[in-house]
Amino acid sequence: MDHSLKILGKASSINVRKVLWTCEELGLSFEREDWGSGFASTHSPEFLRFNPNAQVPVIIDEAGVLWESNTICRYLAGKHQHHHELLPGEPAARARVEQWMDWQATDLNSSWSYAFMALVRKDPEYQDSHRIEVGLRG
Repeated sequence: MDHSLKILGKASSINVRKVLWTCEELGLSFEREDWGSGFASTHSPEFLRFNPNAQVPVIIDEAGVLWESNTICRYLAGKHQHHHELLPGEPAARARVEQWMDWQATDLNSSWSYAFMALVRKDPEYQDSHRIEVGLRG
């Protein structure tokens, strides 16, 4: 089956999941390729030509390449206008949706990311027990 939407990123990434959930809500078909920790390297020249920040997700469609999960979700919802409940057109209603997206990307993610890097990714640079404890309490 030919897909006009390709998603680069592993399904276990929370940011890739946001894009997958958006696609499911919109009823979009897509092709996904595993990229990221444990899969194809996001630091490879092949991936860096899509996203110089070496982060997933990335989407590729007939309009080009996009990265940053919240931007991708907004783009897909806007492109498929018949789904106003995901991203309303009315400015105040749209802003209420976007404020939660921005909160997730800034406040929520920063509250647990240190503990995630220490306990899940087991990154040796993230071993401050106090910061891990703070992250777990969130």
